[in-house]
Amino acid sequence: MATRNLWLNSHFSEAAGELQKLFSDAGFELKDKRILDIGTGDGLIAAGLSARAGCHVTGIDLLETDKDNLLSASPRKFRKVLEGNLSFKQVTGNTWDFPDAHFDGIFSWSAAEHFEDSVEIYSEARRVLSPSGIFVLQTYPLWKSRWGHHLDTWLPEFFHLDKNEAQIESALAALTESRVPVELSNRKFSRDMIEILSDKGLDRAAWVQLCMTSLRSCNKIQADEIFKALHDSGFEVRRVELMTLPTMLPEGLGNQNLLNYVVEGLKLICVPLRNE
Repeated sequence: MATRNLWLNSHFSEAAGELQKLFSDAGFELKDKRILDIGTGDGLIAAGLSARAGCHVTGIDLLETDKDNLLSASPRKFRKVLEGNLSFKQVTGNTWDFPDAHFDGIFSWSAAEHFEDSVEIYSEARRVLSPSGIFVLQTYPLWKSRWGHHLDTWLPEFFHLDKNEAQIESALAALTESRVPVELSNRKFSRDMIEILSDKGLDRAAWVQLCMTSLRSCNKIQADEIFKALHDSGFEVRRVELMTLPTMLPEGLGNQNLLNYVVEGLKLICVPLRNE
């Protein structure tokens, strides 16, 4: 229960609040606007933004979002308004069933690092975005950064850069006998892996494969490639925030582009190119 509450707070409250501020910093008024969330996942950030800002949010994802479960997890005082302001669609490709210029604003939060074809997705985002709209994109963690493996609760920094898949899978399997630290929303505690697996309804082998699926879903693109994909899709990046902290780099990087290893993520405000 404590883990669920921390997850709720980190997404419904903290991430949604951060997202709202990014829209505000761009001078964008969210109230009553139609907003698209690309890669909505469990929908908590979409719900948090809608509850805070009074906007209508449509979330899309490759997997189905359980709206009933989402509403039951949301704070009670917001449930009635969210019921009318939230909708979700499961999509199977990079062409979405929305009219041109349908949305006033778009956001994507910690999903772009999994996009199979970034140019196709950003191009479709450009199509369904109003010419006067904005696209707020957050992507974290980037592949070559210390937590690029997306398994930071379980594996050491940069572990994925000098280990192959078999070695990573073996390391995860060894953890199923362990008591591991868990950090969520800046709070640390320890839990038995058996307890964690029980909460998730998984046996040990299934949990390892779930982690490996997450790892394999990473598209491994870096910041410059994201900027290029956005430009090629008809967007101009107007504001950039680098997500980075002091980092001890692994040995042997030599004269490689060290920024790829220390820039952990990006927060971008983008607008449609005006010359289209």
